[in-house]
Parts: sequence; structure tokens; C-alpha cells
Amino acid sequence: MFHWGTAIVQLINLILILLVLYVIYTLIRNSNRSTKSLGNIEKSLQRIEEHLKSPAEQDAGRK
Repeated sequence: MFHWGTAIVQLINLILILLVLYVIYTLIRNSNRSTKSLGNIEKSLQRIEEHLKSPAEQDAGRK
């Protein structure tokens, strides 16, 4: 005899497991994006620091 209640509970459990996996996937994906973004920000800050150095420091850095 088929029990609809058991089937519905199993379906709900499957949906919840898939939802948890999707949340983990999006957290990892967003973490990777923010890491790349932080790297880009660091590069931009380095360029700004180089631009703001005095001409004497820039000449010393080139030699």
C-alpha cells in the first residue's frame, strides 16, 4: 500500500537538501567574486600610491 504522507515528506526533504546545496554553492561563488574584487582594489591602491609618490621617490624607484 502506497503512503502519500511518506512520499510527501521525502519530497520535502529532497527539496530542503537541494536548497541547502544551492545556498552553499552561491556562498562559495560570491566568496570567489569578492576575493577577486579585493585583489582588484589592492592593485588600484598600489597604482594610486605609486602616482602619489614624490618625484624623488619615483626616480629612486626606477633606478
